[in-house]
Amino acid sequence: MLAFSTNWTRLLATLVLLLFGPSQAAEVFRWTDDRGNVHFGDRPPPGRGETVELRPEATTPPPNESGEMPARRAAQRKLLRIYSEERMERAEARRREAALREERQRNCLKARETLERYRHAPSLYRVRDDGTPETLSTAERRRVTEEASEAVERLCR
Repeated sequence: MLAFSTNWTRLLATLVLLLFGPSQAAEVFRWTDDRGNVHFGDRPPPGRGETVELRPEATTPPPNESGEMPARRAAQRKLLRIYSEERMERAEARRREAALREERQRNCLKARETLERYRHAPSLYRVRDDGTPETLSTAERRRVTEEASEAVERLCR
C-alpha cells in the first residue's frame, strides 16, 4: 500500500507540473527604488516598473536531469546579465562622480591658495610681452583679487 501511495503521489505531482508549469510564465518587471537600486520581480510597486521582455528559445528542449527547463535557465541568465551590466554602469558612474569630485576639490584648493597669495603678497605684477615685470596698480590688484575671490566662490560650492 505504501509503494502505491508513493507512486500515485509522484504521478499526481508530475501531472500538476505539466499542466500548470508552463501557464505560470509570469511577467518580469524592472524598477528603480528611491535610492537608485534596480530591482527585478513579478510584482513591482504601484506606479513603477517596466516589463522586461524575456524571449524563450525557438524550440523548448525537454527538462534537464534536475527538472529545470532550459528556457527558464536562459531567462535567468539574461536577467543576471542585465543586472550585471547595470551594476557595472552604476559602478562606472560612481567612479566618474568620484573623479569629478576630486577634480573640483583640487580646483577649489588651487583657487583658495591663489586668493591667499594675492591677499598676502606685498605687491602683484604681470609679465609684459618683452618679459619684464610690471607692478599692478591698486585698482588692478583689487580687481584681480576680486576675480580670485569669485573663482573660490564658484569652484568651492
